[in-house]
Amino acid sequence: MTRNSRMQASKLPIEICERVIDNLALSTHNPTWDDCILALDIKPTLYACLLVCRDWVHRSQYHLFRQVILCTTCHADAFLDAITHHPHGAQLVRFLSISPLPPPSPPSSPKSDSSSLTPSDPPEHTLSVVPALPSCSSAPSASQVTPSPSRSPSIPNDQQSNVDKTLSQSKSGDPTYLSTSGSSDADIPTRERTEIKVDEVPIPPCHYNWIYKVLIRLPPLLINLSVLHLHNLPALHPRFIRLVPCFKTVKTLTLQNLSSQSFSEIIQVVNRLPRLRSFRIHYSRWDLPARFFPSHRLRLEQLICILVSEGSGGRDIGTDVLDWLGSPQDLSGLQALLFMNLNHSDAIKIPDIIYPLETEVLKLLEFIATLAQSHPSLVLSHLPALISLARLSRHRPVREPGFTP
Repeated sequence: MTRNSRMQASKLPIEICERVIDNLALSTHNPTWDDCILALDIKPTLYACLLVCRDWVHRSQYHLFRQVILCTTCHADAFLDAITHHPHGAQLVRFLSISPLPPPSPPSSPKSDSSSLTPSDPPEHTLSVVPALPSCSSAPSASQVTPSPSRSPSIPNDQQSNVDKTLSQSKSGDPTYLSTSGSSDADIPTRERTEIKVDEVPIPPCHYNWIYKVLIRLPPLLINLSVLHLHNLPALHPRFIRLVPCFKTVKTLTLQNLSSQSFSEIIQVVNRLPRLRSFRIHYSRWDLPARFFPSHRLRLEQLICILVSEGSGGRDIGTDVLDWLGSPQDLSGLQALLFMNLNHSDAIKIPDIIYPLETEVLKLLEFIATLAQSHPSLVLSHLPALISLARLSRHRPVREPGFTP
């Protein structure tokens, strides 16, 4: 029997492996333990266990790549460096979550001590996740316009008078605004000046630059990625989400806590993922176009699960879902359609009375009822009394007496 076969057959729990390694490491410093090993003649056995444990740990480290969660630029750099030196590790990644931590909040007052801006030292087992923010002219942070006795802020001369006036108004308690230049993107020919409250001054987008780097460099490396989770992404450039379809192998896409995203951009991302089977969106808001085009509609040839939940939507969740899905005849391959926490869903009374609902919600209910009839195997959940609603789909809904449309 070869050495590798013995190691493959080993099924020692991780706790035992760690205990063996710890005891062997202490053997040179603990004569009592070393004497015990020699007396019982179990040292060769422990050494054999140690070899098995070392080999198991070496192989088990690659299983950590199966689920990757990136929260900071430090995480992104470490992961990119690891898969660059070990390309076969990138092939093991099945789940990728990009969940950036919120940037550090600006100081509450100009007189606050500089030491208070530094986060407390994390525990030894955690990683410091607050990187140094480089200066960006597009959106200066509050710390860049706050005077400091040791260092003067770097502000252009043409804005110095405005900042001085702003800071003087802040001391008197008046509403304070900063006049800052707009984005310097090449697509914007001129710079526009916007009014931003001091307490709402955004952190420079440089804090999130690592997201672009990840979305650009990872797709050709993660050839077996199947689940992509985008959570808590800031309102970056409108076209940043166009990088998502580069992950051609994704089967499950989850968008959570997104805002200010174009409705058509989200639909195009979903439609450009050829292997996508499940699309889920939570706690997200988007801007709907003034006109609805057929290209804004989901292509459901391969999509089998849609989950819209927890307050997601634009002007109204009913209108959005109808625009997304089109007609029930287009949902031949859909197997799961989940709606949770729909607007006004608590106003539904089945089977006797349907209280006054908005037109969009009534359209949604009729759509779901027709869908339940044409696709009996379709799973519809988290909508009150949905089974009763499907049974009454052939009858006109009874409105509350005295209701005037």
